[in-house]
Amino acid sequence: MKNIGPIAAFASLFLLAACNHPLETNISTPTVLQSKTFQFAHTVENRSDAYILAQKLVRDKLTKRGYRQVDDGQLYVTITLSQRDAASSVSVQNEDGKAVISESTDDVFLKFCDDNVIKLSLKMYDINDGSIHYEGAAAQRRCDIDEQNSMRYLTSVALSNLLPVN
Repeated sequence: MKNIGPIAAFASLFLLAACNHPLETNISTPTVLQSKTFQFAHTVENRSDAYILAQKLVRDKLTKRGYRQVDDGQLYVTITLSQRDAASSVSVQNEDGKAVISESTDDVFLKFCDDNVIKLSLKMYDINDGSIHYEGAAAQRRCDIDEQNSMRYLTSVALSNLLPVN
């Protein structure tokens, strides 16, 4: 009976890990941008709390790396935030047929909850010519979406290869 404690602890950690883990990461190569000022894309008035938090965290991370937010910034920053049931997939119709752009992730061994996928995508465009200077995306599957922790994780990953200004 003495071994029950370590076994229970291991089982608890395993169950927690099964319900909370990253899904994907897509980021640009390590980048230092020439433009040092940015502005956010204009958004609708009724933004979600998660979106407002993501925008604040992106602003804070850019500022810490030496970028400045100004009304006429040279970098135009867009943030896309989505959440869906993990059992759902997203696909689009193209010339060659159907292309899946986000797979269902509902095939987890020992699933104990109805989990969701939350995804953050970030792009930084040159305001003058529209060229993309940086892009990053991260997704996370969780049983219960904790916006604070999820947004911290997602924004950190999405901006992980944006290097500080010299």
